[in-house]
Amino acid sequence: LISNYAFTEGRMKGWAVGTGVRWASNAVSGYYDSYDPALFTHPSDTQNLISYPDLKSPQHTPALFNLDAWVSYTTRLPVFGKSVRAKFQLNGRALTESGGLTTILYEPDGTPAQYRINDPRTFFMTSTFDF
Repeated sequence: LISNYAFTEGRMKGWAVGTGVRWASNAVSGYYDSYDPALFTHPSDTQNLISYPDLKSPQHTPALFNLDAWVSYTTRLPVFGKSVRAKFQLNGRALTESGGLTTILYEPDGTPAQYRINDPRTFFMTSTFDF
């Protein structure tokens, strides 16, 4: 979800502010194991020695929520005798994130198997010029 508001008149003319929200729901990232042969199609006496995923016991990753924000200023600048539109924007990405690791895959016993690196909040400046 993205929202942007640009001021078109008054003292704030040329300024704009915006926000963005990014969300991803939790996801199945593994299953606990089961040694119960009765859960399978063709159980046998030796099947209780084999671990199978218990599809009724999923493991989930956490839901993700991030907030972004920006402020920009648009003006006209004289460049080589021409009036050029210039925009300067300060961006803040993942303002609610402090960085770290998120488990994305689990072993059948519930221990983490793989991680994703979460980038910490980041600030950066961009500028664009329309010649």
